[in-house]
Amino acid sequence: MPKAPRSRQKVSRKVNTTSQPPPERDVVTFDEEEAEDTEATWDTTESIVGSDDAEAIEATMTKDEKRRLKHLRWMQKLALSHHTHTAKPAKTRKEPKPKPLDLGPLHLSLLDAELEQDQRDEERTKAKQIAETRKRNKPLSKENRKKVGMAEMIRHQQVLALGAFRENPMGAIGVHVKNTV
Repeated sequence: MPKAPRSRQKVSRKVNTTSQPPPERDVVTFDEEEAEDTEATWDTTESIVGSDDAEAIEATMTKDEKRRLKHLRWMQKLALSHHTHTAKPAKTRKEPKPKPLDLGPLHLSLLDAELEQDQRDEERTKAKQIAETRKRNKPLSKENRKKVGMAEMIRHQQVLALGAFRENPMGAIGVHVKNTV
């Protein structure tokens, strides 16, 4: 069965011309300046033209008039949205301004922290200098270990022969520690 042919016109654009003749209307001109001055929102052709049968009038409008009508609606929509953004809000209760901060205690604590940091840095540098001046312990060879062992035995015998060590060994060790440290 063949398909039924479709008409090219949209259903919403058709006007029933058999029942009544098209309504007489005044030529509507759209002035952009006039449209900007008005604050009313026009959503339909009926409110602009003032006819009861808005669809019939819109169907009989020329293409240029429809374009102008569409442009006018768009401009009014923009004007309305711009008006809502630029409108000043109602005055509200003033909030108290924040007082300027007193940074004196913070400044003092920062100075104290800087002094402590400087002292720590000085102690670290002193410790590094002392560590650099000390001799490094290197692993000894067999021959060097014998020499060090002999030197320790001789030193031990000299300490035992010392008169102050014989009388008070702990006192002699204390004096030795004070002198070396």
